Amino acid sequence: LAPLANCTTQNGNYQHNCDCPVKPQQACPKSETDSMAACDATPCTPCKEDVGWRKIVRNFTPSWFAVTMGTGIVSILLHNLPYNTTWISHGLAVAFFILNAGLFGVFTGVTVLRYALYPEIWKAMVIHPAQSMFLGCFPMGFATIINMMIFVCAPAWGNWVVSWAWGFWWFDAALSLATCITVPFVILPPKEAIVSVFLPIGPLGQGGFGIQQLGKVSLKLLPQTTAFTTAAPGAVHGGEILYFLGIFLALIMWGFALVWLSFALISIVTMQKFPFNMGWWGFTFPLGVMATCTNMLAQDLNSTFFRVMTMIFSLSVCLLWLLVAVRTLHQAISGEIFFAPCLKDLRDKQAQAGSDRRV
Repeated sequence: LAPLANCTTQNGNYQHNCDCPVKPQQACPKSETDSMAACDATPCTPCKEDVGWRKIVRNFTPSWFAVTMGTGIVSILLHNLPYNTTWISHGLAVAFFILNAGLFGVFTGVTVLRYALYPEIWKAMVIHPAQSMFLGCFPMGFATIINMMIFVCAPAWGNWVVSWAWGFWWFDAALSLATCITVPFVILPPKEAIVSVFLPIGPLGQGGFGIQQLGKVSLKLLPQTTAFTTAAPGAVHGGEILYFLGIFLALIMWGFALVWLSFALISIVTMQKFPFNMGWWGFTFPLGVMATCTNMLAQDLNSTFFRVMTMIFSLSVCLLWLLVAVRTLHQAISGEIFFAPCLKDLRDKQAQAGSDRRV
């Protein structure tokens, strides 16, 4: 006779397969002459970590901060639409900002609680080939809140908000730099998931936006400085050169991003159906930062084409956010979304080490 699903044999005796630290309600049979069906029907007593709030906390992965990235970029886009109204820029955009700040606070609290209660999960998560790739979602999600503090809170509440935003920015920049430097050296990424085809659009779009901003700052500040006047009397015109150079480089980066977006869309269309997971939030932010670059080009070039493209990208991001948010909420209610792949690796290691602590 072979043991059934809930039993394994070791040294001629049968053991229950339940990996809970709590013993099953019945003992396994001692030999093959006992009833195997009785052993297989023996239920496990549920572990406290597998039910209620502990299950949510234990399986709360860093990928949840992709929600704040997607929600935050929606608030920024709604506030800066080229064809805008007050109820969108100061109503709907502020509502998304408040929602994003609330989500970020809750997610941060749950994350701190996760690693405080289960510190061994931190190492398992960092070395996991997929979960560690989401560590950058925290500083990027926080960056959207800092931007909206400047756009919305500073004009309404005064310069003290700017000081707080300045401090938050330095903290976020240090965290971003630490993530960029450490994560690639911890583990190399696995074969890319289909959603990852959108990720290269993010640096191109954000880079194009940033280099235009640097050009604007140079145009404003270089004529005011006396640092270069002795060595190069014509340096005051350097701001104009850097400003136009920023627009030129942004156009190049925007073109590369558009080509990559085409490749990404073709990959998605030709791909068979793939299951929903938290990685779907990766659709929103890369396309969103490309929209911010497009909007900046529309302002600098006074271009109707780029204004229309900004509207198309922005509305697409909003629709994608709505689609992914509904799916996330549905699976969060059912509990299906709370699954941390890194825990399986940790269980296997602890099982090999003979640990009896449930992860």
